[in-house]
Amino acid sequence: MLYLEKLTQLTKPVLPSNQTWQVVSFQEGILCIATDNHAAMSQLRYLQTNYIKQLRGIVEFSQLRSIKVIVELKPTPKPVSQLPLPSLNEPTRQAILQAATLIHDRELS
Repeated sequence: MLYLEKLTQLTKPVLPSNQTWQVVSFQEGILCIATDNHAAMSQLRYLQTNYIKQLRGIVEFSQLRSIKVIVELKPTPKPVSQLPLPSLNEPTRQAILQAATLIHDRELS
């Protein structure tokens, strides 16, 4: 198990279980935790002193001084239309082809 995964597992009994948390760093007594929920971030910041006291009881967090909470939003996939585009009508197709023949740029070739 990786170090940050281990720290994340150690925080689970202390932090609210109805939210998703992930330890992203722990350096110089500052524990940085990421969540994807703004309300969870506010709750953790508000109750930070209580959580620090509880986490200090765990050997790995004995030097804990503060908790920094960041929100990392998961990217939402954009729906992709699977329908084919309609064909160009013949006059439009011819106009585009004719315009393309007038362009003389080696970088476009």
